Amino acid sequence: EIGQLRQDSIDMMGYDAYIDQISQFGFSDATYNNFMYISQCYQALNDYYFGENGVSVPSDEELMQYFKDNYLSAKHILICLNDPLTGEQLRTDEEARAEAQAILDRINAGEDFDTLMNEFSEDTGLAGNPDGYIFTEGEMVDEFYQGAVALAEGEVSDLVKSDYGYHIIKREPLDYEGQFENYKSMLTSLVAGTMDDLLTQWMEEADVQ
Repeated sequence: EIGQLRQDSIDMMGYDAYIDQISQFGFSDATYNNFMYISQCYQALNDYYFGENGVSVPSDEELMQYFKDNYLSAKHILICLNDPLTGEQLRTDEEARAEAQAILDRINAGEDFDTLMNEFSEDTGLAGNPDGYIFTEGEMVDEFYQGAVALAEGEVSDLVKSDYGYHIIKREPLDYEGQFENYKSMLTSLVAGTMDDLLTQWMEEADVQ
């Protein structure tokens, strides 16, 4: 198959043009063939271990359990200390805390969280995530993660301070079933690893003399 791919390229462009093209990528004819062989081996192994019904692919049940155990959803109102784009100081820590506390007081008095979020939050990601974020540990700043994971669904936090400023966090229910297909590929990599992970493991285990 590799020989046929090489011959097809030569037939299409001529041998000299073929050599000229692969040399632009640092290949000779021999090293290019070796590269193609390695690529085919990698793809065959990847299909065997991680392709459809691959031997290392976790079941949907395992993936769903991991999803439920490790992911959550939350939205927040952020009052920044500094401009997210320029880094210019917008307000002092004391001023930011006072502004956030005034918003939290309104929420605690019964005003709608989403309405206040859309009016006051300075999170640059709000437009792209109007329903909140779906995340696991390590994907958000730790203060945000810890603040969110401590909440029950529907509960609103006290003020949470991070390097960005002051957050008011609301834990949201996560539609695990509805979101599963969107996250399945990523969950598979997290649970089972990837072909690159497997190759690294094999190299570490190999007793090469």
